Amino acid sequence: MAQPYNTATRILVQLTDLRLSEDWSDEALELVRAAETALHALTAMLIGPECRACGITIETQPTGRPRLYCSDACRQSAHRSFTP
Repeated sequence: MAQPYNTATRILVQLTDLRLSEDWSDEALELVRAAETALHALTAMLIGPECRACGITIETQPTGRPRLYCSDACRQSAHRSFTP
């Protein structure tokens, strides 16, 4: 699973470098942004969702509500960080 992620990351870096270094027309810039968005979505599908507290990949279940946190400890720490 690391190979598609590394490839996607390398492509994103190259797209970003191109977008910053070249004088793009508006249409070309929109295509690059769309490609970046699609690549981000594809990467998320390949590696799965990330914990909102610590950022590690959460394994998905075939049914039920998707998890936001990898553990109760992360859920509690995120809740404490949002509470004043």
